[in-house]
Order: sequence, then C-alpha cells, then structure tokens
Amino acid sequence: MEVSLNQHGTMALQTSIAMTDGSRISEARLTAMQTARIAGFSEGDCSNVGIVATELASNLMKHAVKGELLTGMAEWAGDRVVEIFALDEGPGIANMTECLRDGYSTRGSPGTGLGAVTRLASTLDVYTQAGKGTAFLARLQAKGAGGAKQQGRMEVGAICLAKPGEQVSGDACAIHHETNRCLYVVVDGLGHGPDAAAVAREALDVFNKRTAMNPAGIVELMHRALRSSRGGAVAVADIDFNENMVRFAGVGNIAGVIVGLDGQRHLVSSNGIVGHDVRHIREFSYPWVKDGLLVMHSDGLGTKWNLASYAGLRGRSPGIIAGVLYRDFSRRKDDITVLVARTAQGRA
Repeated sequence: MEVSLNQHGTMALQTSIAMTDGSRISEARLTAMQTARIAGFSEGDCSNVGIVATELASNLMKHAVKGELLTGMAEWAGDRVVEIFALDEGPGIANMTECLRDGYSTRGSPGTGLGAVTRLASTLDVYTQAGKGTAFLARLQAKGAGGAKQQGRMEVGAICLAKPGEQVSGDACAIHHETNRCLYVVVDGLGHGPDAAAVAREALDVFNKRTAMNPAGIVELMHRALRSSRGGAVAVADIDFNENMVRFAGVGNIAGVIVGLDGQRHLVSSNGIVGHDVRHIREFSYPWVKDGLLVMHSDGLGTKWNLASYAGLRGRSPGIIAGVLYRDFSRRKDDITVLVARTAQGRA
C-alpha cells in the first residue's frame, strides 16, 4: 500500500524491525536493500543503502536499551529516496560531532562507523537526549538524481506503519500543496487489515479529486462515498497562507494539533464514524502561527505528548519529530500514522 504525501510524490508503507538480537542486523540490511531495488536504485546505490542500514542497526544493538529500525521509500518531484529511521531509548549521545566523524569505531561493523552514514546519506538528521534516547533519519537517493526535495511552502515528515502482523494499513495520509495553500488529510479505517485499507483508499481517492473544496465539504463527500464500507475516522486541515488561518474538519479520533512557541492548541473534531453515524460535520478556524507545526495522527499514537518536554526537538526536521513521537507514544497494537508539517526553511 502506498500513502500519498503530496501532488508531486508518494511514500510507501514503512517496515519495522525491532533490534532484539544480532540476526536483525542482517535482516535490516536486506530489507533496506530490497526497498532500494524497488525504488529503482542501481546495485551500487543499493549497496550504500545496505551499509547505512547496517551501521544504524549495529549502533542500535550496541548502545540502545530498546531499538527499532524503520525503512520506507518516498518519491519527491520524480526522485525516489529511501528513508531509514533508527529509534532507540538508550542513554543518548554525549558527543554527536565525534560520533558522526568518519572512522569513528562501531567495533567491527562493515562500514566506517556512523561516519559512513554521514558520508553516504543525502540528508541526515539526528536528535538525542541524555537518558531518553536518540533518533536518526537518513535519506538516500540514487546517484545523479536531482535532489529529491519536497515542493511547496511546507516540509512534511511521516510515520506510516501497519499493525504488527498485518501487511496493509487501515491508516492513510495525503497532502496537496498550492502556492498559498496546503491541504492535509489523515484517515483511519475502522479496525485493521484489508477492509480497513479499502476504506483508506476510498477516502484518499475522494480527497485527491476534491482538493479545491473546503475541509468540511471534503469530509461530507467522504461520508457519502464510504456508506457501503465499514467506515472510519477522518480529519482534513487546510492552511491558508493569505489569511494565516488553519481550517479544520474532523470526525472521529484523528488528532490535530498546532504547535507554536507559546504551546500546543488541539483542534476540534466531531463524534461519529464517517460513512455511518455523523450528526454534524463542523469546520473550525484557527490562527496559523509563524514558525508553527501542524501535527495530525491516528489513534495508534497516544495523545499525551507535549513537544515542550523535548528540548530542541521542535526545530528538527518534521520526519525526526514524527519518529520521536512514534517511539515514545505509539500504542503498538494498531495501525499508526503520524504526519508533521511546518513552513519550509526560507519560506516563512
């Protein structure tokens, strides 16, 4: 299953590997290389992806209390990238500069330590906290690709995982970017598995065809389209840069939060199940704050998170923010989608 991230690209459902023993390092390498092959990478580029996955997985095995490697594929403006998240609950990294130096030892791994990750990744973002753990996000692209940069006024990062044991997810997210407007949707099909995934696909189909409409209108059309399905929860957010407003309409337990310098503002959804029991579809407006973050997620993520608890995290990439929230607040018993968007650097 693929999750549409914007009108210029897609992101494949990610794969999770819990780093519980040494055999998982090889599994991580093979999974990452297979993802790169699917993305159309050359064998040389696939080998580089394998080295990065091996180094990050080895680092998790050596230093993490609890480590997990996520691998997925994204496509931005025609260029495909492989994304590798390494998330742990270890002691944190005291000297990040030294750790990422090429040649820094990871005690015998095939590359040259985490410096190899810095050297081979197209982009690398890291967040660490003493006593709480570290999150890496490495993006790799094929040699000769044009840069694989997201388009539009907003940067987006996402975690999209199926319930453990399932091959498809009933969660989905999508975005649509225009010059002065960005539209976001998160869907959670009721339950999990293929039937829930069918709900998500149908809802995204409505969204992709009706992006000219306001959020309440899109949710209303989804409600009609899903009447013969099991239904689900939906939320749509529309950031209008001309008016500096966020318009939001939701039904069910999709969370929406605007994070600013002065705290977090939770967006209001209505009760009900889209496709079945919806009494009112209401649209609310909120001010879009300068340097704000929009976070939307399904109920696979707990709601008691607060970015103020993470010094410096708010300034990291949206992907790292999504990864840390997943690491610390995932319920681990359901499909999960976490979408984070913020104004692109230089576009405030």
